[in-house]
Amino acid sequence: MHGDTITLYSMPDEVSAFAVLVKKKSGTAVQRNKIKRWVREAFRQEKQIIPFSCAVVIVVKKQFSESNYSAVKTDISNIIAKLVSNCQ
Repeated sequence: MHGDTITLYSMPDEVSAFAVLVKKKSGTAVQRNKIKRWVREAFRQEKQIIPFSCAVVIVVKKQFSESNYSAVKTDISNIIAKLVSNCQ
């Protein structure tokens, strides 16, 4: 599923798993780590909405560097809502 700043890949699994991928072209190590922290925190706050266990991989798009935390949180909550509605 695609959002403005991220792409989410999911697959049903017995154990819930989560990963964030940020390419080196996204910026320096400090910027990439900041992006990962933002995505992890936004996902942590929204993951209770998912009623089933699944493996989730979030790939950050290049235009992410122009975003702020509130845009990321909104994007993740919209994508998770799509994920839940598609799997029901």
